[in-house]
Amino acid sequence: MKERAGTQGRDARALLVVALAILSSCGEVSSPVVSRTRAELLERGPFAVGVAQTTFVDTSRPTRASGNYSGSSERRLDCWIWYPLDPPADGVASIQKIAAPSRGGPFPLVMLSHGLSSPPNVQTYLTGHLASHGYVVVAPTFPLTSLASHTGVAFDIRDLPNQPGDVSFILDRMIAIGRGDEATPVGFPDLRDILDIETVAAAGLSFGAFTTHLLSFENTLRDERLDAAVLYAVGDMTRLPEGMSAPGAPAPSFTPVSAPSLYFSGSRDLLTTPEGSLATWSTVRSPSWHAEIVGGTHLWFADANSPVAGYENPDQFACEFVRGGIGGAVDDDVLACIDDGSDPIIDPPVRQHELVLAGTLAFLDAILRDDAASRAFLESEFDGAEDVRVSTNIR
Repeated sequence: MKERAGTQGRDARALLVVALAILSSCGEVSSPVVSRTRAELLERGPFAVGVAQTTFVDTSRPTRASGNYSGSSERRLDCWIWYPLDPPADGVASIQKIAAPSRGGPFPLVMLSHGLSSPPNVQTYLTGHLASHGYVVVAPTFPLTSLASHTGVAFDIRDLPNQPGDVSFILDRMIAIGRGDEATPVGFPDLRDILDIETVAAAGLSFGAFTTHLLSFENTLRDERLDAAVLYAVGDMTRLPEGMSAPGAPAPSFTPVSAPSLYFSGSRDLLTTPEGSLATWSTVRSPSWHAEIVGGTHLWFADANSPVAGYENPDQFACEFVRGGIGGAVDDDVLACIDDGSDPIIDPPVRQHELVLAGTLAFLDAILRDDAASRAFLESEFDGAEDVRVSTNIR
């Protein structure tokens, strides 16, 4: 069985989260913690940002034939990485093919999973922001669910049970590279001694959030090295079609663990719906938060932040695109795409990005860096923001 490192670190952080909650209600605390503000969280971090790409190959697992792709005995995983750089002293960045990372770490690691048909760099507004605040973000291209994949297959949802294993394999490689046990691959910066390999979070958007939820909580797929999970537009994991939760399993079986988690949804999301996200969130244990962005859409969790011509809700366009790609692979009621228009679409759309940036950074800093002011931001319901409905599960 593959060794899983970091379990003690995760448990220690979970205990610290509980301890902070107890202390915050104790009369002996000398002064209240001052919450970070949204404006502070949206400020660019102290680091410049490097971006690089490389390819990892898992020779132990196959990629099945799909569409016009004939299959392979291995899984090729093309990866993007965003990482902190030291800002230039004179303010002028030099042009370097692979810029050397900052030595100001060690930096926590975030494993990011893309959505169905999306490329791995679909949330650059988020990955760049996190890297500027001292996080290393790694995003694999899943071989059968990305338009950027080498296979040419972008909508094979049956490959979902294999994607958590892809993330775990890349995490294996990142830990080995960070320790210096494995050579730095072509296309990557030298990450030796700058990664905090005991501090790891998983994140995912849409189908990538399905992947992240399985990776974080499913009995047979869970990676115990994860300290936290952030999920954007996850949908209802209790309604996965048979065989999509884990290899050979008819339905998902989730582990009752207390890995801290943050779930985002949009109240006008037509693909995965806020109700689906809440249904999934309700199955996880404390400490966890659910943030429903008022008027938020599915499409605007990605880099897109402008209206789509001819559509009041851009998710109508996204629904047509996804339905065309997956055909009859799921029941109509799973992808109903019904818009009740209950909340006005968020305006301007960039406000959705701002809520994602502020909430994600606060959560990761609170859990991975034990930052009380960031936790206070979450507990103040995003600094009392009117454009987000926050539910908490803290015991």
